[in-house]
Amino acid sequence: MTSEQADKWIALENKLIEHCTPMRNEVYPPKTGRNGEKELMDEKEFEKKFNSLLRPADHDKGYPATLRISVQHEAVDENGNPRTMPKIFKTHYKPNPATGKMGCTRPTLGNVHDDLDRGAALAMIAMLSRGVYFGGAGWGIKMSLTQAYNIKNLIKESGPQCDTSNVDWIDEDTPDDGQLAIKRQRTDEPFAGDEQFADGPTDEALMALPA
Repeated sequence: MTSEQADKWIALENKLIEHCTPMRNEVYPPKTGRNGEKELMDEKEFEKKFNSLLRPADHDKGYPATLRISVQHEAVDENGNPRTMPKIFKTHYKPNPATGKMGCTRPTLGNVHDDLDRGAALAMIAMLSRGVYFGGAGWGIKMSLTQAYNIKNLIKESGPQCDTSNVDWIDEDTPDDGQLAIKRQRTDEPFAGDEQFADGPTDEALMALPA
């Protein structure tokens, strides 16, 4: 979140606290003390029980403010009933060949499990889930993701980045993991042959493993 967006969210949460504070002894009934008197909750204690969704920015470490949003990732509930899943669309942000102006390609449908990677660049909509909740672990609101556009060719990383200014880059493509695995495979005995340990490793095979 930008600093302006974070300030707006703080103002929203402060307004929520302001409106809910007068009801604090209704949502958290007074407890009976040792002397038999009712112990009312004061305003400061009620405010401390509020669970903010905002994680403030850390300017020293270079992290921006972030907002916690719930994402439904299970398509059915414990009773086998279908759940409403957020809609995820994939697109690219690039110049329009006809006009030269920046725009987005026609979106294609994605899904939560494959297209909500860490560091993804998202344009999203979240909605208030149910309403204000109150419980033993505090009170607050829950925001749930309903729709998101994942701009696949833009990856936004939060926090400091690796400094590669002094790295001598070699003009060679990096081999993929499959190629590396093939190069590391031994071809000398007792590892040669596809059927050497077809039924599982034997005692002799375990003893032959390099230390």
